[in-house]
Amino acid sequence: MSNKVSLKSRLLSGGAWAFSGRIISSVATLGANVLLARLLSPEAMGTYFLAFSAVSIFVIIAQWGLGKGVVKLIASEMATENTARAAAAVKSAFSIVIIVSLVLSVLIYSPAGRMFLSKVSGTDVLASIVGMLCVWMFALALQSIVRESFRGYHDIRMASIFGGMLTAIFSVLLYLYAWGYSEKFELIDAVQIMVLATSINLIIGGIFLKKKIGRSILRQHTEISKVFVFGVPLMLTNIALFATRELHIWILAFYQPETEVALYGASLRLILLLALPLLIINAVIPSMVADMYSQKQYQRVQNLLQKTASIIIIPAIFAFIVIVVYGAEILGLVYGSSYAEAYAPFVILAFGQLINVLTGSPGILLTMSGHERVAFKTALFSSVLGLVTSLIGAQLYGANGAAAGYTVGIIANNMAMSLYCWNKLSIRTYGNIMLLVPMIKSFKSR
Repeated sequence: MSNKVSLKSRLLSGGAWAFSGRIISSVATLGANVLLARLLSPEAMGTYFLAFSAVSIFVIIAQWGLGKGVVKLIASEMATENTARAAAAVKSAFSIVIIVSLVLSVLIYSPAGRMFLSKVSGTDVLASIVGMLCVWMFALALQSIVRESFRGYHDIRMASIFGGMLTAIFSVLLYLYAWGYSEKFELIDAVQIMVLATSINLIIGGIFLKKKIGRSILRQHTEISKVFVFGVPLMLTNIALFATRELHIWILAFYQPETEVALYGASLRLILLLALPLLIINAVIPSMVADMYSQKQYQRVQNLLQKTASIIIIPAIFAFIVIVVYGAEILGLVYGSSYAEAYAPFVILAFGQLINVLTGSPGILLTMSGHERVAFKTALFSSVLGLVTSLIGAQLYGANGAAAGYTVGIIANNMAMSLYCWNKLSIRTYGNIMLLVPMIKSFKSR
């Protein structure tokens, strides 16, 4: 009984903080994009989306799979109350990320790295600000370890605050200042603002994390080599997932002008709001899944995953209908009238995110249960399928084709993972509206 009470308490408390953090972050990020769309030309906006995408892939490599990986490492040690080894795992994760980030920065900043950026983006702009992109990558990679370390310790409050919420708030305030007082605003200014906001968030979050860990880290050591090897399959999975979600914009940039990239990028950033409820859930449950699965409580894992997925079904379907009916108006309101042309890719992307939400959190289950290689294989298969679709579609249909590639990849990945969890692990992750009935009755009876 105490376990059930503890789980419910953690879900409610963590869910409240994750919900608040995600809502604030999403609103602030949306506000920042609204201001950026008015500070930058559509061409510069398209280049900014490419810069953001480039930094995202750099971060995936720099964090070496230890974003979600550190959650499992900490949760597994905390399940046996070995706080010293949990703290040592955090130290090892930070050491690896710092080393990999420095090596990666040297490669990116080299003449070969700059040339590569220019070739794949079709513009020399990214190469001209590569130094600032490296700093942005470094700060974001370390920020992810701070966030996931808090999550591993079941401290969803701190994970929500320092997982991007403060960064989003700082950035929107700085963009607002620039909108009101800056006579000339360029791409480099937008990137510098993001670097400053992320760095402030990282410093404050790092101070709080150090206080949480305390001096226990001095009494135990985790071999860095073991943590390094542990992160490899997770990193490869994250790269494959990145290909599923982000490489489409690069394919589009190769074949189409920056204005078409801006339309696709604007709809992609906005459509992520549809998956907000799932993101909130995924911010709360990883350490719980790792904890229960390590104790072989498989039925409890399924109950947790299916109930949380069921809760978000109705909001997701409603949001999809709103996008289908009012998508053009929403885009015009947020970004400006010229972005209403992105309606078609907006709806296509929305359908992919709807399926993403309906299948629940199979990726969390695979990652937290030691099936990282399966997650990698499904991500690799789906990314290839999606990218082939984009390679054909982007040439023929522009942003619509890239959106189709994204959607095909997302659906294939989530369906494959969900089916594996059901057939091989005997755990269902997808939502079921019928499960809401007893949940509602139980709530009313209190």
